[in-house]
Amino acid sequence: MSEYTLTIIIKNAGNKEISHSINLTGTNETYPEDYFIIPDNQSNLQNLIETKTARKIDEIKLKQIINTWLQDIREGLQRTTIRIDLPLDVLPTLMKNQPLQPQPKLPNKKLNKSNEETIITEVRSTTNQYDF
Repeated sequence: MSEYTLTIIIKNAGNKEISHSINLTGTNETYPEDYFIIPDNQSNLQNLIETKTARKIDEIKLKQIINTWLQDIREGLQRTTIRIDLPLDVLPTLMKNQPLQPQPKLPNKKLNKSNEETIITEVRSTTNQYDF
């Protein structure tokens, strides 16, 4: 049984470091990709990174991290360090656990512009959406 440690340095968070270790035995040590094929193992790594960094990690970056770590494990390296940028996860934990309040619908507004009537419709969804 061997322990493999992944250290992630978040460049756009003041070089914040997080570490995560896994123990691989037998076949998983020879074929580490079998460990990461299991969706729970991928999900656990993603949740760990997001929880420890308060940042969102998308599937592409997660796969890049896993592939880099796999390559190092295959080469017998027990420590892997990856430097990446991760976007902020702007929803505080407390907000995530609270139900969202529906926004009231606004009436249609009419504008006259150069003898042309333009109708502007404001639409609000029943959930909050954030674009970053």
